[in-house]
Amino acid sequence: FSLFDYKNTRGHLLVFGGGGRYHGAPLLSSLSAFHAGCGLVSLCSEKSVLDRVYNSHPSIMGVEKENVYKVKNNAFLIGPGWDEGDRELIDYAMESRKPIVFDADAIKLIVKGDDFSHMAVLTPHLGEYRTLCRNLGVEDGDFMDKGRRVSEMLNAVIVIKTSVVWIFYKEKAFVYDGSNPSLGVAGSGDVLSGIIGAFLASGMDVLDSAINGVILHQRCGKTLRDKLGFYTSEDLIEEVGRQR
Repeated sequence: FSLFDYKNTRGHLLVFGGGGRYHGAPLLSSLSAFHAGCGLVSLCSEKSVLDRVYNSHPSIMGVEKENVYKVKNNAFLIGPGWDEGDRELIDYAMESRKPIVFDADAIKLIVKGDDFSHMAVLTPHLGEYRTLCRNLGVEDGDFMDKGRRVSEMLNAVIVIKTSVVWIFYKEKAFVYDGSNPSLGVAGSGDVLSGIIGAFLASGMDVLDSAINGVILHQRCGKTLRDKLGFYTSEDLIEEVGRQR
């Protein structure tokens, strides 16, 4: 950080997520973004989710949908625990021309014809990626070919979370083999999306945000594996703050 940094210079991430069944996922993403260096985090969600946030983490600013257009954010994170989702909010984020992370339930709402103009990172696990390919009509070809084609169709960075992490951006492909199954814990993906969202909000470009986010997430997982063996996503978030 610069000696002259303060909350507004470190970026403002606006999160769309959470629902009646899932209130933990957007909270993990929001806290992860803070620990990754974000100066401000706002969460747009259902009232039941926001009430929990107000009671447990007042540093996260709650926003109801009708007021979301007043938020002066630098980047979006859309999807953690979103359940049914809201295409109207996705369209608003796309029209803003600000960088976006699409995670979890938001990925189900992406359709053929969407174009993210090199301003978005998608972070699907393998099941979500299969759904995305089906929605886009990309169902033939080998894994590498399909990854590049999906990236080119959407003009976006694709981060596929499997036993290794695959990152596709147009004709480029990167692989991170962390050999670390300890990261296979509930909420780990929400932590990763929060890290990438924080990097985007700080002004880092989409590919660097994805690559650096994956490296930090994996590095923190290795540290905790060696120190604790098994751990929770809350432990992972704290480690992000220590290593950021």
